[in-house]
Amino acid sequence: MTTPIGQTPEFHQAWQALMRQLEAVLSAANRRAPNATETAEAVSVARYLLGKVGNMLTNTNPTD
Repeated sequence: MTTPIGQTPEFHQAWQALMRQLEAVLSAANRRAPNATETAEAVSVARYLLGKVGNMLTNTNPTD
């Protein structure tokens, strides 16, 4: 029996990194005058991490 992907240490680590990055994006969105470069970087990293989490899900659960 295999461990569900959502319960693996690798997934948990990627998920936590994504949540931290989304907090950074939310923080930038709530600033009165966000720094465009900083915001773009935060969004870029969040997109990368979301893709990583998505790939983990789609590549390991083909029966879903």
